Amino acid sequence: MTTPKYNCTQQELYTIAKVAWQSNLQHLVDFNDFKTKYDNAYAAARLAEVNAAESIPDEQARYATSEINRIMLEEAALACLNAWQKLKRYTADAFPEAYQKAKLEESGSDYYLKASQSNWESVQGLMSSGENYLINNQTALVANNNMPAAFSATFTSLKTDFNTKLTTFLDSEEIAKQGTQAKVTSNNNIYNFLMDMMLDGQEIFKTDEAIRSQFIFSDVLYLVSGAGSAGFKGIVTSTDGITPVKGAIISIIGKTNTATSDTDGKYNYSPIASGTYNLTVTATGYADLLIADHKVLVGTISTLNIKMTPSI
Repeated sequence: MTTPKYNCTQQELYTIAKVAWQSNLQHLVDFNDFKTKYDNAYAAARLAEVNAAESIPDEQARYATSEINRIMLEEAALACLNAWQKLKRYTADAFPEAYQKAKLEESGSDYYLKASQSNWESVQGLMSSGENYLINNQTALVANNNMPAAFSATFTSLKTDFNTKLTTFLDSEEIAKQGTQAKVTSNNNIYNFLMDMMLDGQEIFKTDEAIRSQFIFSDVLYLVSGAGSAGFKGIVTSTDGITPVKGAIISIIGKTNTATSDTDGKYNYSPIASGTYNLTVTATGYADLLIADHKVLVGTISTLNIKMTPSI
C-alpha cells in the first residue's frame, strides 16, 4: 500500500505546491541558470498536476457510495436473520424436542451469532445452510399447516439479495481503496517534484535568507496554515539545576527573534517553523552558551531546559 510522503494534510500540500511553484516562476531566471529544465512549461506542468490531483474525489466522497451500500447490506442481513428465526420456529413445531438441537445445527445455527455481528461470511453460511435444510426437510416443515409452502422461495430470494448486495458493497470498497491509492500516488508525485525544486531553490538562494525561506517546506507550511508553527520552551538555570537565570536571551543564529527568561528562568520561543537550529544563550554573569543542531518538529512545542555556567 502506498503511504503519503508528506507530513501535512493533502490540502496543505496543494496550497504549498501552488505557492512554491509561483515563487519558482518569480525567480525563473535564477532557476533556469541553475538547471535548464526550469522554464514556464515545466512549472505549468507541475501546477497542472496539482490541479488534477485536487480534482480527484477526497476520501469522504470516495467512501460515500460504499457507506450507502453497507447500509443496504446490513438491511439485507437483518432480513436474512429474521427469516432464519422464522425457520427456527417452524423447526420447533415440525420435529420432536429431542431432535431440535441437531435440526437447528443442520439449518445453520452455528453461524447465527457471528452473522448477527455483521460477519458477512457467517450470514452467507447461515443462509446456505438454511436453504439446504429447507430442501431436505420441506415435507416435514410444511406438514400440519406449519410452514407456508412459499417460505422456501422467500428464503432463497433473501439469500440471493444478500449475496448481490455483498458483492456490490465489496466492489465499492475496492473502488474506494483504489481511488485512495491513486490520490496518494498523485500527491506523492507532487511532493517529489516540489521537494526537488525546493532543494534547488535553497541552494540557489543560500546567501539570501528571505528568498531561501520561500523554498523551505516547513516555512511555507507555516505561512499558508500555521500548521508548521512550532517552537520550544523550558527553564534556564545555573549549573546546579536549581538557581533560575533571569534575563537570559535565547537566540537562533540567523533569526532576529529572541526569547528572554523571566524571574523563574522560564522562557518560550515560538512560533517558528520546524527545522534544525543553532542557538545561542547569553545572560549577565554567565558564560555564553552555544547549542548546536536543536531540532524543532512540525506543530510541536518541545521542552529544552538550559543550564548556564557562572562566569565568576
